Amino acid sequence: LRRVAADVARLRDESAAHVAVVTLHTAPRATGDAAALARSLDEVTALDWSGAVLAIEHCDAHVPDRTPEKGFLPLADEIAAIRLADVPVGLWLNWGRSAIELRDADAVTAQIADAAASGLLTGLALSGAAPVESPYGYPWIDAHLPIADTHPASRSLLDRAHVAAALTAAGDVAWLGLKVARRPDDRTVADILRTATANLDLVRASA
Repeated sequence: LRRVAADVARLRDESAAHVAVVTLHTAPRATGDAAALARSLDEVTALDWSGAVLAIEHCDAHVPDRTPEKGFLPLADEIAAIRLADVPVGLWLNWGRSAIELRDADAVTAQIADAAASGLLTGLALSGAAPVESPYGYPWIDAHLPIADTHPASRSLLDRAHVAAALTAAGDVAWLGLKVARRPDDRTVADILRTATANLDLVRASA
């Protein structure tokens, strides 16, 4: 993270660009601890981030007897660590990663609402996940599946209705993102842009 902070400063100093948000992950898998995370946040926030906002990106939490994609800390522990450290760090949720953890599309909406109610929600990324094997891989793969309405074969749980519910639950969130893999039959740049545009248009229409 010190190297990341140095890169953020270099972008600011050597170009016209700047980094707005840096996301943090609450690794290690399965053995994370909220108190240890709070100590880490104390150390991390003491670095010079050149004006960038720090946010914990919530990934699928470790669930006993289940093979995770990430398997990091539960959202409640991440919130507790931010409170304990009393540092300016927010939360960033990814719809697909929450679905991988919760295995229920409506539960993802509730988790987004909980994050918003904490007052810490900084950003929300929309990406899908499927409970069954699909052209994107095995069940519950963290592969940024497209919104189901744009590619039904994806079998994604993220559809137009759940996009709208997520946006409502997030409220006036500062950052809204979209993470979408190319379709397996996308072969050209134009194909990939068409896939991205279809998903963006659906999000705009649901806002």
